Amino acid sequence: MEHGIIRPAFGFHMNPAHRHSPEAVLVLAEFEDGWVWVRHRTRGWELPGGKLEPGESAEAAARREAAEEAGAVLGPMRWVAEYAYTKPGGTAWKWVFEGSLRDVRARPEDAETVDVRVFRPLPRPEDLRSWPGVSPLVLDDVYAELWRWWMTQRREG
Repeated sequence: MEHGIIRPAFGFHMNPAHRHSPEAVLVLAEFEDGWVWVRHRTRGWELPGGKLEPGESAEAAARREAAEEAGAVLGPMRWVAEYAYTKPGGTAWKWVFEGSLRDVRARPEDAETVDVRVFRPLPRPEDLRSWPGVSPLVLDDVYAELWRWWMTQRREG
């Protein structure tokens, strides 16, 4: 299903041997038994993330986006997954990073986000569809795949 200019993701996988060069990142900023969520001014509740700046590494972009959108300072990070999305002119890849919240600082005055929260427990994918104000960016299969992975990690860890 398409949501205006937002198109569903595809090609989700968790195999680091098959990574593509990313144009954007998504951040799973862990805090206790949940992830940090941000409320974008126009899209609604979503996970932090965004595009890489010229010359920026994907991990640096993930740290910057977490700080800009959520005020989050993250500890060690790891690559979790990647997925593709369609954009004007072709396909782009987004890398997903996971990191634990170490500190919180003020967001920039011109932040694209207007609120930050940790929803506990982590919302089930099927529950998000009934939430008011949820960004269409988290209503595709990517969130569901990441939720299942995280729940499995918590059971095994």
